[in-house]
Amino acid sequence: MSAVVAGSGIGVPLADRLTQTLGLAGNDPGTSSLRTDRGAQAAALAGAGLAAPRSLRTASLSDALRWAEFCCMPAYVVAAADSSVTAPPAICRSATEISSAWRWLRRAAHHHAGTPDLVIQEHLPGQQYIVHTVSGPASQHVVTGVWAEERTSDHVHARSDLMTSHSLLVRSMSLYASRALDTLGVEIGPARCRMVFSAGRGPTLLSARAFAQPSSASELSRPNIGMDHVRAAVQASTGGLDRPPVDDQPDSRFVSRVSLIAPHDGILDAHLLRTVTTLPTVSRTIGPLVAGAAVRKTVDRSSSPGELVLSASSRHAIEEDYRVIRAVETLGLYDGAAL
Repeated sequence: MSAVVAGSGIGVPLADRLTQTLGLAGNDPGTSSLRTDRGAQAAALAGAGLAAPRSLRTASLSDALRWAEFCCMPAYVVAAADSSVTAPPAICRSATEISSAWRWLRRAAHHHAGTPDLVIQEHLPGQQYIVHTVSGPASQHVVTGVWAEERTSDHVHARSDLMTSHSLLVRSMSLYASRALDTLGVEIGPARCRMVFSAGRGPTLLSARAFAQPSSASELSRPNIGMDHVRAAVQASTGGLDRPPVDDQPDSRFVSRVSLIAPHDGILDAHLLRTVTTLPTVSRTIGPLVAGAAVRKTVDRSSSPGELVLSASSRHAIEEDYRVIRAVETLGLYDGAAL
């Protein structure tokens, strides 16, 4: 065996212990919590002088409410402390909303991670980004892709766009990510960092997951980012990562991932579904997009009927097809008849 690479958040502590036991290159098992725990991450970043959201990690709702009352901020984010929990964070603007989110997130945290601990953080408004990286002894931290997220007013994922590698914004986030990963003890392997860019603070890490997460759009975006995230993670763990950083790669195509958003429970209309899946820039569909299939109202990314991967040599072509997708949803994509 030459490498151990975690494939999920739950596997991070085990992967760290195995690499140490087997004498392989890896991250320190004593700092695994920095790569799995939102509260520990925020505290470590703040201690290192890096931008981080003010936060409290606790299992007590009363403590969270007292902290929120003391801080007196416009909005808060309640999330499971363990970043492997898939339940999405909740944005809350009142004690009532905090209490409601706390109850169901605590159940989710206990079910997925075996711990009731949650984190309440200040809500930082601004554009959110997903930054994928791989790290190795020779290459240090290499950014393999930066995706800009767009959400609805109800905070439902609408689309993610792969950013061009030469922008000043990407360079700024890459520099911050490198310093943040050093602080979190990421020496070997992959990481997925969720960041927000806000006026006055610049890039700020919201959470990090130190495991290899394959993307359904990775093959299409590979000409843009220069490497596949999972393959690069294995190469980095075995000391074989020799591809140049993303900033040295040419940008050849634009790639977007679009989440379908059903406004109500319904049925996928056969004709309209064929209309959106055969648009010129649609390169791949994700999920069970079958005519006549039942769908439920979309309240988060996991309840979306599916996703469409758009790829084109021009951003204009993607934007045209994106507008068509949203228009077709309005026309009755979810008002079909069961087959």
